[in-house]
Amino acid sequence: MSHGSEEEWEEEDPGHIRTNWKSLFSFTTRKHLPILIAGSIFALSAGCVTPVLAVLLGNVFDDFISCGAGQSDADTLRSKIATNCLGMVGLGAAGWFLNSANIHDLQSATSQTLGLVLQYGCRSVASLILALVISWKLALVTLAGIPLFSSIIAYLSTRMKASITAQQVELTHVSKIANTAIASIDTVKCLNGQSFELKNFATRVELAAMHYLKQAWLNSIQIAIIRWMMFGMFVQGFCYGSSLARSGTLSAGNVITTFWACTAAAQSIEQVLPQMIVMEKGKVASVILKRMMRERAKDAIGSEVNGRVYPRRCDGDIEINNDLTPLHVSFSYPSQPETYVLNPSTFFFPAEETTFVIGKSGSGKSTLSQLLMRFYLPNSGQILIDGHSIESLDITWIRKNITLLEQRSVLFNDSVLQNIMFGRHGSDSISKRDMEDSIELAMLQNVIEGLPRGIDTSVGPDGSFLSGGQRQRVAIARARLPNTPILILDEPTSALDQTNRVAIMKISESDFVYILENGSIMQSGFRNELENRAGCEKYFSSTTKASFEENWNGKPGFYLDQLSAVYECPRGCTISAECREHNIISRPDFAPALLKQQTADILSRSGGMVESIEMVEMKDPVPKAHNRMHSISAQRLRRIQSTQSKHANRNKRKPSRQSSEKKKKHKPPSLPQIMGTIVPNLTSRQRVILLVGVSSALAHASATPIFSYCLSQLIGTFYAGGDSAHLAMKWSLAVLGVSCGDGISSFFMHYFLEFCAEAWMDTLRIKAFQRVLNQPRAWLEKDGNGAHRITSYLDQNGEDMRNLLGRFAGFVTVAAGIMAIAVIWSLIVCWKLTLVSLTCGPVIYAITRGFEQTNGRWERICNEANSVASEIFTETFSEIRTVRSLTLEHHFHRKQVDAVIACLKLGLKRAVYTGLLFGMVESTVIFASATIFYYGALLAVSEFSVNDVVQVFSLLLFSIGYAAQILSWIPQINTSREIAIRLLKLSRLSKVGSHEHRGSLTLTTLTPIKLNNVYFRYPSRQDTLVLRNVSLTVSQNSCTAIVGRSGSGKSTIASLLLALYESPESRGHKPTVMLGGRDIQLLHVPTLRSQISIVSQQPTISPGSIHANITYGIKPHAPMASMDSVRAAAKAAGIDELITPLPKGYWTVIGDGGIGLSGGQKQLVVIARALLRHPQILILDEATSSLDPAGAEVVRQTIQRLVSSRRDLTVIIITHAREMIEIADHVVVLDQGVVVEDGSFDVLAGRVGGKLYELMNDSPDGGA
Repeated sequence: MSHGSEEEWEEEDPGHIRTNWKSLFSFTTRKHLPILIAGSIFALSAGCVTPVLAVLLGNVFDDFISCGAGQSDADTLRSKIATNCLGMVGLGAAGWFLNSANIHDLQSATSQTLGLVLQYGCRSVASLILALVISWKLALVTLAGIPLFSSIIAYLSTRMKASITAQQVELTHVSKIANTAIASIDTVKCLNGQSFELKNFATRVELAAMHYLKQAWLNSIQIAIIRWMMFGMFVQGFCYGSSLARSGTLSAGNVITTFWACTAAAQSIEQVLPQMIVMEKGKVASVILKRMMRERAKDAIGSEVNGRVYPRRCDGDIEINNDLTPLHVSFSYPSQPETYVLNPSTFFFPAEETTFVIGKSGSGKSTLSQLLMRFYLPNSGQILIDGHSIESLDITWIRKNITLLEQRSVLFNDSVLQNIMFGRHGSDSISKRDMEDSIELAMLQNVIEGLPRGIDTSVGPDGSFLSGGQRQRVAIARARLPNTPILILDEPTSALDQTNRVAIMKISESDFVYILENGSIMQSGFRNELENRAGCEKYFSSTTKASFEENWNGKPGFYLDQLSAVYECPRGCTISAECREHNIISRPDFAPALLKQQTADILSRSGGMVESIEMVEMKDPVPKAHNRMHSISAQRLRRIQSTQSKHANRNKRKPSRQSSEKKKKHKPPSLPQIMGTIVPNLTSRQRVILLVGVSSALAHASATPIFSYCLSQLIGTFYAGGDSAHLAMKWSLAVLGVSCGDGISSFFMHYFLEFCAEAWMDTLRIKAFQRVLNQPRAWLEKDGNGAHRITSYLDQNGEDMRNLLGRFAGFVTVAAGIMAIAVIWSLIVCWKLTLVSLTCGPVIYAITRGFEQTNGRWERICNEANSVASEIFTETFSEIRTVRSLTLEHHFHRKQVDAVIACLKLGLKRAVYTGLLFGMVESTVIFASATIFYYGALLAVSEFSVNDVVQVFSLLLFSIGYAAQILSWIPQINTSREIAIRLLKLSRLSKVGSHEHRGSLTLTTLTPIKLNNVYFRYPSRQDTLVLRNVSLTVSQNSCTAIVGRSGSGKSTIASLLLALYESPESRGHKPTVMLGGRDIQLLHVPTLRSQISIVSQQPTISPGSIHANITYGIKPHAPMASMDSVRAAAKAAGIDELITPLPKGYWTVIGDGGIGLSGGQKQLVVIARALLRHPQILILDEATSSLDPAGAEVVRQTIQRLVSSRRDLTVIIITHAREMIEIADHVVVLDQGVVVEDGSFDVLAGRVGGKLYELMNDSPDGGA
């Protein structure tokens, strides 16, 4: 989601980014230097090929001019031409080798772009040196205008930097918008926010385009100046050169060599310019990355500077400001230094005892846990662990001896087994007993049994779907495994059902409690003292019925789901007798023998236990005082080959389905097909501009043959009799006219084509983003459709697609035009020589085609490898806090390094295969030139005049040279083509094929709600039945509670009612899902969602103001978007009192770049957003699980008030909290996807032996 106004985004000042050539090598290491140096030498050597060719060409033209003037005979001409042609063949072979080594070595260290810049730069310098050596006077006269033009070009380059940086900033925002919207697609769809996201996305894309077009304008001016300079310099040069030739100072060959060298220098500068934009972007990106790393290092001085103390053991005593400390601990987040979230306070957490820290949302509870984990350091005061200052302790030691279990359960993209193993802090072996106890403690047996591959099923973002409660169970199992002396539980059971909450832990009467309010300790003491103390009662009563707890289990107690606890578990997980009585963590013998056998079976089937789990090779952090289990190698947990589970059978069937899907994949579009999408995606005005751009390209193409003709006439003046000086001036002025026209046409070609390319790419970008937002939830769950991968196709990576039209198409058009004009002209002048020249075409085409296909194949392979490395990086840093708390930095670093090494190896292979063909393509022009010159010599002495042969030479050489320039860009063309294929694939996604676009019926009322014999499987998990024959009815203006254990299918029903998934086909005569008496498949989905509000378990907040978050999806001028309506909704949700005191009130920015909110505060904002819409149906999916008792009570009273008023509101409560269940008229109990009970709350709660009674009365002590 992204809905902040533009002012709410944090902008960067482009003027502060300064780059130089060193910036390009900021991340070059010593290991890269040998390859970089070798590649640079080869690139520079390859640049010297053209100057040597200029010498040979000068000799060739000198021989022809001598023959034309009658100074040599035919035999002499053939002999000299043969010698020079052999030299060209040798030069071509050298060019082949040097260019092959050039691309091979340079791609390994940097990129082809740097190699081309070095090669063209060296060619330019070497050509200038050659021209100065032969005739410094003629060279200086010819190049007299270069200093002026160069200064203009340099000035224009400096003007581009600000636009490049500004464009990068906008593209970063484009990436954020796309990634956030796709990652939180459920919220976007439920709130009909697709149009809002699309508008914000399109706005940022347009701003990025505006900055790019500024670059294109300046770059087009540069190229036009170069073209004008390149042709125009012949005016003064040839006039002066012809006079030197007539006076005998220089030979005609030396004049031609000097001119050719000057031309090569100018062409090389022109070829460097397009690469310079790419280089400049690379330098800017390098500086930005370097700045980020520098700022991160600066921030780390306070929080990540590692201490050197590494104690042998950890007892678990934590003292926050003991008697020797003069200052109390206080803390404010770096992003809000003026706001203290923890005021001066003193805490003491003794070892082997349980301590609770409770308070409202935002009172500072989670901040305390983050300080203990050393994510931050306090502003003042001191934290001691076993008497050691936390600043002096080794960070790894701290995090290996403290386990943090947070409210938000983070699972990595790996198997269930590996995710649990991550809790072992890098150990390469585990105790089988430890693993069994962890699984049993978290009650994961049934969850694992229901997964497609059992414990080896992937459960990360791209893996199988798990409910919030099931994810928390895996996290709890992970937290249990390390058995650390200190365990911090920060609202860890909010997603679990009542049974599992009680089973995991419960506070006892003799536990010590700190009560926080607004960052300060309000009260502290044992619970049995505090609950009778004035002002503390509200923290120890979660419902209006004081005796409700006793009604459930017959004894006093307080459930942890109403607390945020800092819980310290002593070594070996042994605690006092009072705690042991109510805490399953301390009871490894709690699970029955049957469950232990079930867990052992699960582990025995695990293919992931064959080898030791590869994580981090580290030493054991501290010797454990009580290690009751003998560690065994994971090898001993090897899967029993003779026992094959049903999950293994399922896994065997998957490859066949995948292979069949691969066969059905359509062939990717070819380059012509991609180019064919340009015109349909442009407006009428843009099509006119495209036509002008193509016409300019054709005009630009005609300039080269005309120039070649004029040049041949100038060469003819060297041996022409009569007034040769007048002829030289005449043709020199003709060249000046050609240069002016060529410069103008070149400017229009480049700018107009870049303009249309940007419009084409942006249209496809916006269309692709729109189509992605329109896809059903099931599509986004498929492999390869993750948020990060799709975002990469839409942001910076998509930029390369523009080059197909903006850069390459223009040059290909010019090359084709030049070749067509040159061939036709040459056929008219000397058809035999032209036909011989054309015979080289098939050979050149075959080599070029082979290079293109080889490079394209390796481009695809390397892109896939790059995507894998990028996804690892994103996963690591998006969950960096969990990575650090589990000390997995080395594991993910190793994983990233392995992925990068794989990319490097593929890159090296690509360089070897494509390098040979690249060198061959570059050298074909020289081989072809040798053939043309040799046969031209034969014709010049027999059938055609020397003037005709020289004219054909001039036409074909310039044309072939330009075509060779295009061929050198094939690698970049293939890169752009691959990116274009991906973006086109997204833009061609079905617009109305989803079930969300089939219905058109709108209803005034959506109730009653009926589910008829629903059988449902998630599309990504076809082998798991989530709902089994579910039938239920929700009456109009009623309140229905849907309860059940985690993973029983409760949230799935909510997803079906919101049409996030297509309702299953009916097995009878009635539709499976009916709203208002009509089949949900017939309803207009946007209208349906506008009449339903949902508050999910995980609140979704995006960068923007509080007002923008609450009004998300509502039109700005709608009555509901008014401040009065927003405040009324916020008051109903109980968050108005938090927002009003803020400096900017409801316009305060939250999320990325704004103030931070606690999990409970975020949930209140989401509840206010739901209430603002005045829905017909309100779905609360664990809406109060993240809230403190006071906040939960406010929401409960609000819902109860809404239900009591019966004002056209139907409420569905998906919950584990008994106080929320109590307000429901009707209760539906689910168990493993089946409705097992259905009736009123009072009846079901009092039915001894019933499922609801069992859920509410289950506890470790009860053994139910």
